[in-house]
Amino acid sequence: MMERLFRFVPMMNAVDLTDRLHEIRCPTLAVVPGHDPLGTTAQYQVSEQRIPDCKFIVYRDLPHNITDAMPEKCAAELRDFTLR
Repeated sequence: MMERLFRFVPMMNAVDLTDRLHEIRCPTLAVVPGHDPLGTTAQYQVSEQRIPDCKFIVYRDLPHNITDAMPEKCAAELRDFTLR
């Protein structure tokens, strides 16, 4: 598992698919942290701006690993989004 992570992280920095986000055709849920040392809310908002049907939710004051910090809340957001 760690070997894959060590290969994946550098690739994330090298590949930019931002210009293709508009090609996503399914409803998309973006739940993002409001206090992420790895990126700003503005960086995450690119998804909201470029994906045609994107529900964008910011969890203020939460860290990068929001599913670890708030697993029940994240699961509830996903459930509600899926039922919509």
